[in-house]
Amino acid sequence: MKTGNHTYLLEGTLTIWLNGKSLPPQCDKAFELLYKSELMTEELVWKRICLAMTEGNTSLIKYLERYINEKDKTWVSRWIATHHNPSKWTYKPHYRDFDIAREILLHGVNRLVRRDINKAISRWDFIRTSYTYQDKQIVEVEQNLLIKCGKTKTQNYQEDARTNSKFKS
Repeated sequence: MKTGNHTYLLEGTLTIWLNGKSLPPQCDKAFELLYKSELMTEELVWKRICLAMTEGNTSLIKYLERYINEKDKTWVSRWIATHHNPSKWTYKPHYRDFDIAREILLHGVNRLVRRDINKAISRWDFIRTSYTYQDKQIVEVEQNLLIKCGKTKTQNYQEDARTNSKFKS
């Protein structure tokens, strides 16, 4: 196989590999070659971990952890723990301010929005002032908070309407 063709095939394999879903076992041989190639970097593994977390695919993340250096494996574990228990892991975190820590906390707050809007608001107030986020990240979280607040308020109005005697037939 010519080197140019080999690289081209590996780049195609990388395109398939770089997503948040687990892929069929038929892909394993091609992925083994990819992992051994110069194309594979730890940065790409982190990118796939981010995609997998967006999908909630913690089993894929646990698999990918083997391709992360030892000192960063703690962050993978923290992210999975935050995914499962965002209330606990977003409470006054004391992580240093860098990309993965911010991503983990964003993920935790966004998960918490669905579970407990009041806690999510309080945690976001602390996290937003303690870490340096890009404007688009702030907007994403705050839109999620506003949407959930709107849904909660609508649900409360509907509940009030059902229980208030003025609205009963």
